Amino acid sequence: FLDHLHMALERSKRRKGYLFAVLYLDLDRFKIINDSLGHDIGDDLLASVAAILQESIRGMDTVERFGGDAFSILLDDIDAPRDLKGHEVFTSASIAIVLVTAGYERARSILRGANPAMYRDNEHGKSSFTVFNTSMHDEALLTRELETDLRKATDSRELFVYYQPSVDLENETIAGFEALLRWKHSRLGFIGPDEFITLAEDTGLIFSIGRDVLANACAAAIRWGQLI
Repeated sequence: FLDHLHMALERSKRRKGYLFAVLYLDLDRFKIINDSLGHDIGDDLLASVAAILQESIRGMDTVERFGGDAFSILLDDIDAPRDLKGHEVFTSASIAIVLVTAGYERARSILRGANPAMYRDNEHGKSSFTVFNTSMHDEALLTRELETDLRKATDSRELFVYYQPSVDLENETIAGFEALLRWKHSRLGFIGPDEFITLAEDTGLIFSIGRDVLANACAAAIRWGQLI
């Protein structure tokens, strides 16, 4: 593999527009399979993966078992950017994969499963893929419900600002306060900021919520100043 990689590097120095790519694959949870089912089963899995990879590449490409449960693939002489009416165009693709198993009865349900998988895929960045599972659908439904409830939370006074003091340990005095936003949902109880702040950012609600928090903090500072 290293010899082929070295030759690809040398070709890239001599040939203008020559491109190649190296892929690195690592099997998830392979140690658990090895430990629970035994090394014979683990070896069979590695051999099966190797066979699939060899069937998937071209004759000019190279695949090797890099060590343990890792594989490397050298894709030699891959396509250069597309020339579209004089414009060089680069693009990549994100892939959402739905494994069709028991429980699917309608074609629309299969397509619906691709939506949360693609959303999760975009979170990982471009040029990636995600395999859909049913928990993603449940998460998507819950997120949609929380988004609707969050839009109503400000008007229904479910959002609260708590104040955490910052203490100067040297002088043993309170140096200031940190304003912390909390959401007490009428049905679900307290929802942590790790769940709803990101949702507020994604939906743009963070701007109006931020203004309300700032206004509350300023009003509280004025009240406290009058008490001193």
